Amino acid sequence: MKYILKYFVSILFSILIIGCGDSKGEKKGPLLKVRAPLNQIIVIASEKTWDAGFKTFVLDSLIQPRKGMFFAEPEFSVRQFPSLATAKSYKKFPNYIVLAKGDENIQFEEDVLAKGQTVVTVSGESLQSIEKTLIDNKPKIFKQFHQNDEKMWLADNAGKYHDSYPELDKMGIFFRVPLSYIKVKREKDFVHYQYDVSDKTRNRSANLTVITKPYGLDSIELEDIIGLRDLTGRKYVKSSAEGSFMETHRLLDDYLHSEVIKDTPDEKVYKTVGMWSMRNDIKGGAFVNYVIIDKKQDKLFMFDGFTFVSSSGNTNTPSVFYRRDLLTELEFIFDSYKILGDSK
Repeated sequence: MKYILKYFVSILFSILIIGCGDSKGEKKGPLLKVRAPLNQIIVIASEKTWDAGFKTFVLDSLIQPRKGMFFAEPEFSVRQFPSLATAKSYKKFPNYIVLAKGDENIQFEEDVLAKGQTVVTVSGESLQSIEKTLIDNKPKIFKQFHQNDEKMWLADNAGKYHDSYPELDKMGIFFRVPLSYIKVKREKDFVHYQYDVSDKTRNRSANLTVITKPYGLDSIELEDIIGLRDLTGRKYVKSSAEGSFMETHRLLDDYLHSEVIKDTPDEKVYKTVGMWSMRNDIKGGAFVNYVIIDKKQDKLFMFDGFTFVSSSGNTNTPSVFYRRDLLTELEFIFDSYKILGDSK
């Protein structure tokens, strides 16, 4: 009797996991390239599985809030469908997680419904085993999804970059900056680009500044990073309000996070995230800051990306988070950096 019961439970679990429809999808004709908003994941799981606790697991445990943000925004937004067939309107989205029955396993498949897409199929004998597999493989999964997003963003912006960067050339560094970012200020060792867009409900902007200075050490402390960032903001980044300047919001230090993301004999790179505010004004937002220590030339470069989003209502639609996505775009711009050698 217990074997019959075990078999019945196994069959029931399989039905809950898979749901209805084709779990593999069909390839018909040439694949289109991925195209979607940034930071999206499509989850394929039955409605019963989703409502029975998997939704809570995904939104509360698997996906964490993005670091450095006062208004919590998830690292990824999630849409759930019972099968790949029912998700056909989203077949050009790059990132999929599919639940399947069977032995505990995880499989990465490329270009299933669109070119540049990754479908991660996770199987297990129970929902708990699937959840454990996802947690154990989360760094690999999310790294792949971020890479997919970056490749998609680069493809979307191909041929849409500034032709020359004389200010950056003089500093001795290169970043690929989209044409949508307008140069708003330039000095000898400083340049400021801004992307600004408005609609009926909100104003939003992404800004990036770059500075350079001589630097003879191989490392830098967080307080010195913030000090240099605030010195730059006080000197160069102001609003229309009298006496205004940008500074790191030190009352929100709980949201300040810094880490070394690269350390080689030639370079050391720090990434810092947190909140900024405008002194003598009501503006503020999130920032992502990179410090590159060029050990060969005894120089320091600081790339500072910061966002501002205002709204007459809710700034976040169910699947689009403007602050998060603007910061992600700024990270992609930073990833294009190259140190050019001795500055001119």
